[in-house]
Amino acid sequence: MNAEPLKVIESGTAYYYEDADDPVRHEGRIEIYEHWVRLCGGPATTWVPRENVQQVMQI
Repeated sequence: MNAEPLKVIESGTAYYYEDADDPVRHEGRIEIYEHWVRLCGGPATTWVPRENVQQVMQI
């Protein structure tokens, strides 16, 4: 994995899939890597495989 993100969105919204059919919504800092998306903020940082991310928007 690259050490540097391809793109950093300081204030954004991401919709991604965990195990359910309905996407989960994240608001906050988003870092996009080659194969992963890092969702920052809240109690923990979440790493999501890019194929599970439906949409990322910059606010």
